[in-house]
Amino acid sequence: MTLILLIVVGFLLGLIIFVTMGIYANVLHTLGSLGNIPGATISLSGSNGNSLNSLGNSILNLVYAIITIILSFIFGILGGSLGVIVKERFGIQL
Repeated sequence: MTLILLIVVGFLLGLIIFVTMGIYANVLHTLGSLGNIPGATISLSGSNGNSLNSLGNSILNLVYAIITIILSFIFGILGGSLGVIVKERFGIQL
């Protein structure tokens, strides 16, 4: 039972780290298009375009980052609620 629990916890921890890295990379990419930030990269096509197009891409990237963060909070809340429901339904006590 302990081995199965460790495998499941490791899988969930890896999934959380994977999602966190994706959010972090998305935020750095968005901020990188707004200015020179260490660790942030921008695509070559975005840096060679005109300033209006580049500004539109920056705003769109910022909106994507905000939506990504909001969805992460919503799914985190839903996951926590599901955990409480399962815990109460099956009478699991820690």
